[in-house]
Amino acid sequence: FPVNSVKAMRGCLLLEPEGWGVKARFSYYVGLGVDIKQAFDELLEAVEAESPDAVLTDIRMPPTGTDEGIRAAKRIRADHGLEAMAHFTCVGATVEDLHDALRQMRDAGIENVLALRGDPPRGETKFVKTEGGLGYASELTELVASNYDFCVVGACYPEVHQEAPDRETDLANLERKVAAGARVLITQL
Repeated sequence: FPVNSVKAMRGCLLLEPEGWGVKARFSYYVGLGVDIKQAFDELLEAVEAESPDAVLTDIRMPPTGTDEGIRAAKRIRADHGLEAMAHFTCVGATVEDLHDALRQMRDAGIENVLALRGDPPRGETKFVKTEGGLGYASELTELVASNYDFCVVGACYPEVHQEAPDRETDLANLERKVAAGARVLITQL
């Protein structure tokens, strides 16, 4: 079914309620010297005007150890009445770090988690699993789905994931995510 959604990180993509065509694309960047709170409020007012079903927010923890993404998700819900979806990765995190972040998200009232392996850290060309961490989105999906009451969202790749050797392998990886507990799948255009 068609969904009107917004991704508010480096940019956002809105989909028309009547179809899957691109409705609009926004770029958002907070540079040095910008009042982040004011810029965030202005962005959310623009996003809210589009009446999205959900706003995807980067939790940025771990590995940063900050709770800025969780606070942003709480504000998205409380101040703007929009549904927030946490963009959550394994990058730089141990399993305990992931559990800590998931408990904070749960306690903040976040209901939707986009479980991703994540890209390699800046300056790296390959993803390397953190010692004591997870190496695949399917593992993160299982961790989230088997321990918490979130709606777990997973990524799928119509053009095949750049690290998959072929379509069959990519489909098998997608099936692992669904078996692990992904209830919704999304893709980038």
